[in-house]
Order: sequence, then C-alpha cells, then structure tokens
Amino acid sequence: MDRRQALLDAAIALFVERGYDDVGVGDVAARAGVAHGLVSYYFGGKRGIAAEALRQVLAEVSAYQAPRPEETTVRERLEGFVGRHLEFLATYREGYLALLHGAAAAQPEVRQLLREARLEGAATVADVVGLPQPLSPLHRVAMSSWVAVLDTCAEEVAADDTLDVGTLTTWAVDVLLTSLDVLPEPPA
Repeated sequence: MDRRQALLDAAIALFVERGYDDVGVGDVAARAGVAHGLVSYYFGGKRGIAAEALRQVLAEVSAYQAPRPEETTVRERLEGFVGRHLEFLATYREGYLALLHGAAAAQPEVRQLLREARLEGAATVADVVGLPQPLSPLHRVAMSSWVAVLDTCAEEVAADDTLDVGTLTTWAVDVLLTSLDVLPEPPA
C-alpha cells in the first residue's frame, strides 16, 4: 500500500473511532506509520485529508448501496438501496454522527461532498423508479423531500441502535412510492 492510501486509511479509522474534532494530523501520521509532514504534502492538512477521506468513503457507500442484478423489481431495487445505505451508516454510526455534528460539518468542502452524494443517490433512485430526466419541478420536490426522509432515517439509525433497519427500509420505500403515486401529473 502506498503512503498516501495508508494516510487515508488511518484518517478514516481515526475519524470513526474518535470523531473529527479529536484527531490531529500527528495522530493520522502515527497510525499510518509515516512522517507527520506527509499529511501536508499529500493533502494540505487536516481539512484536506478529511475531505479526501470523506470522498473515498462516499464512493464506497455509493458502490455498496447500488442496486444489484438479482434485484429485479422496483421495490426490490429500492429496498436493497435503502437497506444497504442504512446498514452502512449503522455500522459506522460514530463516524457518521461526528461528521454531521462535529467541526467537519461546518467545512464547505464537506457540505459540498455530502450535497453531491445526496444528488447522486437521488439520481440513482429516480432512475430506479423510472422518472423522466430532467426531473419536472414536482418530481424534484418529491425527490428532495424523500432524500430528507432518508437522511432522517439514517441519522436516527446512527443515533439509536434499537431501531430496526428492515422496518425503516420498508417504510422509507413506501413513503417514496406513495408520494410518487399521489403526485399530480405536470401540465402538458
């Protein structure tokens, strides 16, 4: 493994274990077994490595939650997507909550990466349900509202390990499909 990736792996592990606020570049370098200055060399500092670590984690989440070939119906594909999304966040709850509520959440790069991830996820879901592109204004509102529902489910799953991911998954999919069913047709 190269030193850059070793630093990223160390940063991800430490941010999950301790949260962004309680990790310094020295901690990351020590965990990676490399010189302290390499964090600045590769990433420009703590904010840079945090943004790159988040970028890598978001790519992993995106690949993990993507619909699978064996999921053939719209409901199966949606439940697979949502279920894997919530399971991933439940597994990494400490890091997820630290990201949402710690100092990292105030960073413009982090907010932008999370916004892009939400848009990518919404586009995947819109494709699964067969919404025409570009989305009509009503479909944009419906998808944005549903992303807020999914964000709330994710935050609750991360905060409360007694919540059943399967139940929330079914409910979130029902919310989406019901909202799309009752959505008025756009004017011709």
